[in-house]
Amino acid sequence: MIIKTAILTEGKECFYPQRYEPNIEMFKKYAHLYQKDPQELFEEVKTTVDEVSDYEDMSSEEKEDTEIRKTDRIVCALIEEENDPRLEVYLYDKETEAFYVHHDVFIHDSPTSLAALDRAEDPFVFVSNENGEIIGYNLFVSNHFFPDLVIDAHDSSIREIESEGELLVSTDGNSLKGWSSTTQKSLFVEGSVKAEALSINKSVFFSSAKSLFRYDQREGAAHAIFKADSDITGISTSESVVAVGTAGGDILYSIDGQQPQRENTHKEKINSLVVTENRYIASASKDGSITLYDTKNRELLFRKETSIDTITINMPKDDRSLYVFPSDSGDQALEMDSFEDVFSKTE
Repeated sequence: MIIKTAILTEGKECFYPQRYEPNIEMFKKYAHLYQKDPQELFEEVKTTVDEVSDYEDMSSEEKEDTEIRKTDRIVCALIEEENDPRLEVYLYDKETEAFYVHHDVFIHDSPTSLAALDRAEDPFVFVSNENGEIIGYNLFVSNHFFPDLVIDAHDSSIREIESEGELLVSTDGNSLKGWSSTTQKSLFVEGSVKAEALSINKSVFFSSAKSLFRYDQREGAAHAIFKADSDITGISTSESVVAVGTAGGDILYSIDGQQPQRENTHKEKINSLVVTENRYIASASKDGSITLYDTKNRELLFRKETSIDTITINMPKDDRSLYVFPSDSGDQALEMDSFEDVFSKTE
């Protein structure tokens, strides 16, 4: 099952995967899983990664497979399967429309959520887990043995994490915490907030049961925005639109702070949704469907049926048409598609 995905913007470039740099602190934390002394395991791994690379012996085709070019798009999928929790890192080649796994990373603890630090140099991905930790990986490194960093964030399982620019936010359902995504320093702690779903767009938005709130970091206070008819299961925000999906299959959205509008786009709980271009809302539901809704004309533009009740959807911030969703073909866990045909017929 795909827990969550992250799609980075274009412009990342890495001609050869960066070398994994073992961190002894990570080995002290995880070496017991291999029933080895931390220093002994550290030395073994360090010797392996310090060996001379065989990059020069690769064919031109093999070298191309390791490259990340500025026109490529990085997509991450956090996957939980029996005895195989992992992070799969995909590349989408816009020129050839090829979409494939570039590398993957084994996750040592049960993962719960995913967020990306979308920067040109050394893009990072954060993964939360049931131990209340947030672990981090440099996406230009393809041979991780252990994470690059660990944040001891919460005392209980983390429900969700979100990242926007320098801000990383986490919740375990009992508290809301903010971190610097670059230094991992704590920025705020709000222990009285029962936050569930999260979204960040200049402000931090969170849900608690049927209610949507905006958290003001300067005031250290939460402000109610609106209330849904059933529990809120997903949030997405843009410059002028705030949208939520609910357990009843409804989408509620507010434009420029106006009274929220409600649309019944699905038959069951909405698993995820994305606002794009301050106008369109793409959503995925437990009923197996993916939809695209136009808030300007209040019209459902697209519906796709799948056989996956855990179906999710995600879209990049620099392309209104591309979207990813779990595959039911069995060839790979994630698929890429486009709404471009829908837009060409609509506009």
